[in-house]
Amino acid sequence: MVFLELNEKEIYYKDTLNFYLPQKEMGILVMPFADENTILEKLNKVNDVKKIEIITI
Repeated sequence: MVFLELNEKEIYYKDTLNFYLPQKEMGILVMPFADENTILEKLNKVNDVKKIEIITI
């Protein structure tokens, strides 16, 4: 569902991100049922993007 909404030409997957948009240097994490600690652990592993969006409940 998230993938279909992006409408980007280049969308990649990385080990640390669900979606990586290189033209915007942006990453997207889709973690609908994660708690704050899980999100922070995942964010600590990401270091090669300027902006991260997290999609959760």
